[in-house]
Parts: sequence; C-alpha cells; structure tokens
Amino acid sequence: MTPAQTAAFGAANRTGAGALAPGDVLALVAGLVFGAVLLWFAWVLYRSYEAWGRGRMDAFDAGGKLLRATFVLVLVGWLVT
Repeated sequence: MTPAQTAAFGAANRTGAGALAPGDVLALVAGLVFGAVLLWFAWVLYRSYEAWGRGRMDAFDAGGKLLRATFVLVLVGWLVT
C-alpha cells in the first residue's frame, strides 16, 4: 500500500488500542476465504463418496473429482499465503 492509502486506512479505522493493521485485515480475509474453500472441499469429498457408495459414480469419476478439488484447494492455499 502507498503511504496515502495507509493513512486513509488508518483514518477510517479506529485509532488506539483496538486499531487494526492492514495486515491483520488481510489475514482475516485470507483465512475466511481458505476456510470457505476447505468447507467446499469437504462437501465435494462427502458427495463423491456418497455417490460412489450408492453406485451412481465409479472410482475413476470419484478420483477425478478428488483430483480437481485438490488442485483448487492447493491453488487457493498458494494464493492466500
């Protein structure tokens, strides 16, 4: 951030003991995004296992879904760090 942006963020933010730094807000947003993607990943795993267990999907389809979901999880994990 430029010094002008940092000053504007500080002016809009509370000053004093409860003030948030821009890095803190970034960490909060990154954590929320990664948490949402992790929840989505668990949902994909659950639904794939359920479909495989009921015979609506074979092992190769389930593996493909797992591979794609893992790729998205790793990509988002790399982007937020």
